[in-house]
Amino acid sequence: MRFIFTAVFASVLWARVVVAQDEQRFNELERQVDQLGADGDPDPHAYDALLSRCAEFRRTSRPQASQDRITILELKLHRTYKKWPEYLSGFISAATVATEPQYLSLELLYIHEALEGDSRFAGLEIVAESTALHAMALAAADTIVRRFPKTEVAADALWAAHLVLVSQGKADQARGVLRSLASPPYETFEAGKRATAFLWDEANLGEGAIPPGVTWTTVAGDAVRPSARDATVVLYFWTTHCGPCKPVLKRLQQLSADAAGKPVLFIGLNYDADPETLRSSIKTYGLSGPQVHMPSQPEKFPATYFPRMALIASDGRVKRARASLAEIEDLLRTLSK
Repeated sequence: MRFIFTAVFASVLWARVVVAQDEQRFNELERQVDQLGADGDPDPHAYDALLSRCAEFRRTSRPQASQDRITILELKLHRTYKKWPEYLSGFISAATVATEPQYLSLELLYIHEALEGDSRFAGLEIVAESTALHAMALAAADTIVRRFPKTEVAADALWAAHLVLVSQGKADQARGVLRSLASPPYETFEAGKRATAFLWDEANLGEGAIPPGVTWTTVAGDAVRPSARDATVVLYFWTTHCGPCKPVLKRLQQLSADAAGKPVLFIGLNYDADPETLRSSIKTYGLSGPQVHMPSQPEKFPATYFPRMALIASDGRVKRARASLAEIEDLLRTLSK
């Protein structure tokens, strides 16, 4: 019993020592970053060395609070060396793939903290779940756009703001941001292209919309259209580099086989750059049914994300803009009755 008590006590004591050491390391790192900024024109070698030390601290420090602080310190370092446009664009783009809106909001706030030194954002973990966080994030995005107008980082910040608005259910405001992104001077940036694709998608593949009357040529040389007068069409968008697409493709193949003899047509829309990649995938995954290599088609039919499925009713209108596998299974069960 005494041994267990001693081991627990030693473990707690060691944890406190580690935390104290981390705090000491961080304070020294922060002092050096501040000193770099005070020296006028910073030495690029010192900049690279400090950036490496920040990365090392991130790898070896466990508490989330330390991770948050090092993020802000890295941002300050980039501000000092005036590398904002190169760094922030990638930073925000990476943040937009976060699964939880509050994480995206926090990333925006970190950037605002580094840009403005706003002490309101100290201890951000406390407000991570609050509704005020999103409003603060939108203000942070606005700061970035004002500081770097007409740049790619501003476009990325607008895209992030759009995602925050979507998470709040503010569809009209989010759509307004998309329209701004799809217009000069942002339409040529990646975020602007995504916004253009989303707006096109909403107009042409939103529920109740009628898809463009295009005719595609499959890799087998057959002609297909996105709607059929006597059948429901299942359009599924995919690429080979999309990990989640693979299990969906497998299940869709099973459902396509189950649909034999029923008024349902499955059409695969593939967005790989090289049509040979599609042909190879057809063999690898044993895909049957029409497969269209979209980049080879003369008409633009942009994809917003993968995997994605849409149901086109026999009247030519979009029945489900973002159908799930369960909904397709329900459709087949209904047709079997």
